[in-house]
Amino acid sequence: MIQSNPIQQHMEKLAEAWNESAKKSSARVVLYRVEENAQDMLEAFFDYMLAVDTSIDDIAMQFHTPLNVIETFSKELVSELDEMVKLWNTADKKQDVPFDSIQWQADYTLQLQDAGRDAHLFVENLNRLVPSLEMPDDVLVTPILWLYNNSSIMVNDWLTKILSEEVHPQLKIIIADTYENQLFNNSLSRYGEDILLIEPDFNMPRIMEQIAAMGNPADPETQYRLNFIKLTNAIGAKKDEKVKEHSAACIQIALDNTERNPYWIAQIITVYYTLGVYKMGLKKVDSAVKYACKALDAAFSAKGKISDEMTFRNIGQAVMFRGSLYCYRKNWEMAMVDFQTAIDHYGACKDVIMQVEAFRMKGYAAEKNGMIQEEITYLVAGARLGAFISPAVAEASSYRLLLQKLLLTDYKKEIRPWELDYIVRPLLGQDWEQQRITSNRKSLQLQE
Repeated sequence: MIQSNPIQQHMEKLAEAWNESAKKSSARVVLYRVEENAQDMLEAFFDYMLAVDTSIDDIAMQFHTPLNVIETFSKELVSELDEMVKLWNTADKKQDVPFDSIQWQADYTLQLQDAGRDAHLFVENLNRLVPSLEMPDDVLVTPILWLYNNSSIMVNDWLTKILSEEVHPQLKIIIADTYENQLFNNSLSRYGEDILLIEPDFNMPRIMEQIAAMGNPADPETQYRLNFIKLTNAIGAKKDEKVKEHSAACIQIALDNTERNPYWIAQIITVYYTLGVYKMGLKKVDSAVKYACKALDAAFSAKGKISDEMTFRNIGQAVMFRGSLYCYRKNWEMAMVDFQTAIDHYGACKDVIMQVEAFRMKGYAAEKNGMIQEEITYLVAGARLGAFISPAVAEASSYRLLLQKLLLTDYKKEIRPWELDYIVRPLLGQDWEQQRITSNRKSLQLQE
């Protein structure tokens, strides 16, 4: 039996809603508002609108130019529109795609000098594009403006300029924001009749459960995947009984299959780690430590059963988590023991980046424990690992944080300045030391 794809179902429902409400609305702008965790679904729908084999016969086009300067934005959008049309006219088409070359050219001479009419160039070019497409009267052109700008003042200003223009009756502009960041509330209150607000009912936890359930129901991987998604949903909703139920189900499924495939142990570790993070989020530190210990026990139990590389990484992750919990408890000595275990195991699997982080955290715990010289020793050991990483990784990882801390210590007793410079200069440039000192001082000032 062919399973119905829940994503496809939602796309079809949104298409139906578009045809029945948005398309028939007199509003010139359609605002989609979703929760942040549903933005991917909305993006998928906008991509769906571009397809030729859907129930939407309108012509959608997505504009990805970011709104940086209102005065130049129209010209930038017209340039993007020009590229779209040229691409359509020159692209190879499938035989079943009706092809007509679009007889339209961008006109950059339409810009008005009138104050406040910065959107005129873009809107007028769209107005002239519509008749060149030779569409039936009930077909719309739907520009989708992403904007990529979180300034409510700027986006509302731009939308006001759009709505002050005469827009072709077959044009309907689409914009989007989220419940968490309702950028367009000002425009909604001022231009309610011109803006149609659509709030799709995306139940993302439910959708993820439906996706997880796809597959053979008797397959333990399907059962585990479904229960793990339900577990993460229960954690998000802080439903402790459901967390207990689905975590127990995940662990039991994994235990039932470890003899056949020992890599299931990694799934047990994941569940315990997830529970530990959840409990820490609730400030239940003792429970978080308990689950960190269970994750570590499971990681050690995998020795000799799965690859050494995966085993060492799993152990490293578990002790790093438990060590951070010990830091929260201010149990610095136990934290240092865990971070050393992480250093050893990340070193064994040659995960230099996590080894750097383990040295940084051991240095932090040593400092808090009053062991200043030991702190310097650990930070220097982490700094020396820079010889084994690339500049991009050094800049993006915690390596730079380790250096910032090291430069505030009397590190010259542990490593000669020329040696440190020899390691770090290829990674962060000639003036790396001054940059890091300045950056760290600014950070300390902000904290004060």
